[in-house]
Amino acid sequence: MAAGGGASAQSYGQWQSYMGAGYKYARQVQGNGAIFGTVGVTSGAGGFMELYHTGPNSTTDVCAAGGNVERFDVQYCSMTNITTSAVTYDQFDVYIGVRAPTGTTVYKNQVETGSDRKTILWYDNNASYLVDSGDTGYYVSCPNDGHPYAIHDIQGTATIMQTWFRGDAGGGNYTTKFFWQGRVSTPSSKSNPNWGASGASASSVMMSEAFWCEDTTGNSPGCAIGGTWQVGAGNTGAMSDSLTWPTGAGVLYGRNVWHSLTAPFWWHDSWYPDIGDDGSDNKVAFSGC
Repeated sequence: MAAGGGASAQSYGQWQSYMGAGYKYARQVQGNGAIFGTVGVTSGAGGFMELYHTGPNSTTDVCAAGGNVERFDVQYCSMTNITTSAVTYDQFDVYIGVRAPTGTTVYKNQVETGSDRKTILWYDNNASYLVDSGDTGYYVSCPNDGHPYAIHDIQGTATIMQTWFRGDAGGGNYTTKFFWQGRVSTPSSKSNPNWGASGASASSVMMSEAFWCEDTTGNSPGCAIGGTWQVGAGNTGAMSDSLTWPTGAGVLYGRNVWHSLTAPFWWHDSWYPDIGDDGSDNKVAFSGC
């Protein structure tokens, strides 16, 4: 276990325990209980966790065309303290890549290796939601495909992950550039008026996210040449490869998603406009497509 700025014992549980496998979940919009979409979670072949998403129209099933499946793995990764250069190790949930709901080809992610483009884990020591001088930072390097998504054991201090990576558009081309920032809160008892008939509280963690992408071929409308913030906002500029990327500064989160340890759905809080979907407020058994 790494002795980071806020490293904790494992009493808070592990990240994947907040999105239990074997079920489909609804994602509720904050306040009014409307549904943003549905997700399904399975433990796939090889021990991977796979997260199924509905497509743009969530009246379709997560197995229908237009959805996607995000594959996650648990890997033992090195952590190099940015200030002291001391190296420690810990387990991370790593986002390997994406595939179609009924497909088998996984379009993989690989972390950039430039001096200013890689993966950094920050302990948000002052709970500011920002990366600032009060935080403890580590360069994270994992042995296999994918980019670190979250430290596996939920910490006693909120953590922020920043990563610069490329996606494989097919055939190992890695033509799509991505920047992602996610903040995992500490667990708390969260009250949601839409949980149950009269509202309830549940132990929950919150993932806050910002996301930028660019398809250098111009073939992806959602990731235009020059780059676009799909979720949130932040500063961009030329990095060490002379290409435009988010700098990692001035990042504003575009959404929160509360993950409950006990309640049968997630609570989605969109800060910036997103495409709203319909769905059902429930948890049902799910074993994949």
